Amino acid sequence: SNDDQVTITDTAVVINEDSDDVDFRVESNGNANMLVVNGGGDRVGIASDPDLGGGLHIKISDTGADVSTSHDSLVIEKNGDMGMTLLGSNSAGCFIAFGDDGDNDIGRIGYDHNNNRLTIKVGGTDIFRIASDGDTSLGAVTPSGRLHVEDTNASQDLILFNATSTSFTQNVMKVQCSRDTNNASFGIMHARNGGGHVFNIDDGGNVK
Repeated sequence: SNDDQVTITDTAVVINEDSDDVDFRVESNGNANMLVVNGGGDRVGIASDPDLGGGLHIKISDTGADVSTSHDSLVIEKNGDMGMTLLGSNSAGCFIAFGDDGDNDIGRIGYDHNNNRLTIKVGGTDIFRIASDGDTSLGAVTPSGRLHVEDTNASQDLILFNATSTSFTQNVMKVQCSRDTNNASFGIMHARNGGGHVFNIDDGGNVK
């Protein structure tokens, strides 16, 4: 029926109170579907009539793609380059958080604009960091090299493993430096334990 399409009370303004299959649409100067509540599809659309997802569909243009029902609360669609921008202060951070009923940011992706550093939190702990100069750390608070892997768990190893059992023709690990000397003038690899130096491999292939 049309008698309850708009209901106004002292506490609310209700549109489509009878739950009819009727759309609510707001036009802008150049878009007839700038905001759409699709009554039959139970979706809200921005820029187009929504036809994907189970919540909000921002549709600039159609791609012909579909979405997984496990990841459809927010759908952003454009047939071309597209993205999402988080704008914040240059002295603060921008974050995407993943929470549950036990921890509201058990996982998080964050960018610190003050230090120009990207951080990924897993299990409530910041695990992965990329500093402003590109130095990357896994486990370490501050990377001390281009790639810094650190763990305080005594049962953890750093493993490089190739599972190909036949016809393997590559290197499991390759260490290379652009310096072309071979006169033992610099070290390619340095191994230490808690007591200090264990061995070096220099540019001449010598193990010391």
